[in-house]
Amino acid sequence: MCYLSAEASKTSLGTGFFVSSEGHIITNYHVVKDCSFVQVTLGLAPKMAGRMMAHDAANDLALIKVETHPTAFASLRSGVRLGEGVAAFGFPLAGLLATSGNFTLGNVTAVAGLGDDTRILQISAPVQPGSSGGPLLDYSGNVVGVVEGKLNAITDK
Repeated sequence: MCYLSAEASKTSLGTGFFVSSEGHIITNYHVVKDCSFVQVTLGLAPKMAGRMMAHDAANDLALIKVETHPTAFASLRSGVRLGEGVAAFGFPLAGLLATSGNFTLGNVTAVAGLGDDTRILQISAPVQPGSSGGPLLDYSGNVVGVVEGKLNAITDK
């Protein structure tokens, strides 16, 4: 797992995870889209430069490349089920919460998002700003999704 910071007119913060031994990282496109440079932090190691190699704005995904060769990277799985237990990992509210990251548990509460969009899952695991781009894991440690954001209820009172 890595912590991403990107400079634009303001700093954008998010999470990412390795998907290859060649240093490829998946994160959300909205984390890095307007940024002039991307910095990646891996644990206590010095920050390193990242470069956006590809993006998919429709699915809010970006592929970042760093010059390192991780010894471990994500195993991907498709076909998540309603009610399945999941875990979200990320670096929410950077500078305020733990720098070691947060691991939250929940369940898949719907297999479609706004407007019945089946590209999006709804989960009960709590996430905050900075969790974006982090992996959504099944209980075997496989990535089943990418945390994109949270929806706040709007009420009329």
